Amino acid sequence: MATASLLVVEDNREIRKSLRDLFTLEGFAVEEAGNGREALERLDAGSHPSMIVLDLVMPVMDGWEFLRQMRARPERDTPVVVLTSLAYDADTRGLRERYGVDVLDKSTEVVRLMEIARMHRAALDT
Repeated sequence: MATASLLVVEDNREIRKSLRDLFTLEGFAVEEAGNGREALERLDAGSHPSMIVLDLVMPVMDGWEFLRQMRARPERDTPVVVLTSLAYDADTRGLRERYGVDVLDKSTEVVRLMEIARMHRAALDT
């Protein structure tokens, strides 16, 4: 049985640490990146997470650019969940259609995030 792993891409250290602690308690192996460029470098170095948790507003490379570059390569089909504090508007709604990602509100939908992560972990067990 493969170990489910997550890549948390978040510039805020406290939020990144909280997510790492939460997912580690759930049995996930957790990698971290402080921006989209770091995340792409991890993927290029051979990281194959079961799921990516992605913030949108970050320095160096934001989440939109990360998604654009990641999805430009067909071998990078890792499920992505955007966890953002931005208003749910046309830009964030468009992410689902354009990139096939779930978009969750950072302040209220952590329970839903855990449900999605568990679903992807269960897929590894089959």
